[in-house]
Amino acid sequence: MDVNVILQVATLAVVTVGGYLLRLGKTGLEEGVKASAQKGAEVAIENYNWPQKLSQELQKARGAERQELRFKAYGLLWSKQRPLAIYDHSVLDGAAAKKLSAELSDWYFNEDGGLLLTRHVRDFYFALQDLLRSAGAQEWRAERSPEAPREIFTGLLAREGLLGAQDALEYLTGPDGAGVDPNEWPGPAASLAKRWRQDIARLATRWDRLQPAERFAVLQQVASTLRTSMVNDVESRLR
Repeated sequence: MDVNVILQVATLAVVTVGGYLLRLGKTGLEEGVKASAQKGAEVAIENYNWPQKLSQELQKARGAERQELRFKAYGLLWSKQRPLAIYDHSVLDGAAAKKLSAELSDWYFNEDGGLLLTRHVRDFYFALQDLLRSAGAQEWRAERSPEAPREIFTGLLAREGLLGAQDALEYLTGPDGAGVDPNEWPGPAASLAKRWRQDIARLATRWDRLQPAERFAVLQQVASTLRTSMVNDVESRLR
């Protein structure tokens, strides 16, 4: 083969390979620059959002701490309501109501007490406390009837036309009787609790007209409703 031809072929090969390598190097360089720019942008955005992320993490930590304290506080409040339980056998009268009211006040002003009540549980608590204080100023005696207190209580609410209390009770019971879906709590609980408190206060003004079994049903159900709201409050935050 002619030497000139060989030189021409070799030169063409070198030029072709060199061009390919040059293009490859240029592409790799561009990709590297793009990757570095993207990484730099991500770091810059992360640094920019860091205060917000830090605030969110602090809120989570504080929320978890508050919930732990609330669980303890609600447990203490729960234990003080034993005299109003269906299966308790202690005497339930004006003196007992006055004593229980004082114990609830002690709890409320304890460091693990009322400070941890949420807005949607507070009025359920005060409904019970208002009732106990009003009843504690009178002479009466309740009767722990074998009949279900819920049935007596709901009948009493209907008879007295206390629609706010009926709506609150219906909400807490749930459409199928299974209670409130934790994912939907508190929903309208705060506004219903205010209406509940108003109606229970009205019922307290009619205390002397109630039968002994009705008095127990009212006290037991008002306390039970408070406990239900407490359970919802804690359960919805533990899931």
